[in-house]
Amino acid sequence: MKNDPNTINSAVRNYYNIGWFGFAMVWTFNIGFIVLLVIDVVLGCRQSNRQMIEEARRIYYYDKIVEYEKDRDQVPLPLMNKWVKLGNLNDRDHAALPDINVRI
Repeated sequence: MKNDPNTINSAVRNYYNIGWFGFAMVWTFNIGFIVLLVIDVVLGCRQSNRQMIEEARRIYYYDKIVEYEKDRDQVPLPLMNKWVKLGNLNDRDHAALPDINVRI
């Protein structure tokens, strides 16, 4: 039974098909990586680092306020003022923020 041509033929065919399936999966992953790379480069060219950092800061402090309000009833005013100022959530006082204009 070990040297049966039908068994060997089906085993070789299965090995061959699994190899092509693996190749297709790797190829799909690589194409997806290239697509994500292009999207990242295009978005990176549209925004400066300062804009990206300011947006990340706004999202961080806004989420922090929302999370605090979930756990408790209300955010204390001094803490709210601090987080709004640190997150620049009211879009004021841009000159007080550090100048981050470095491209890596």
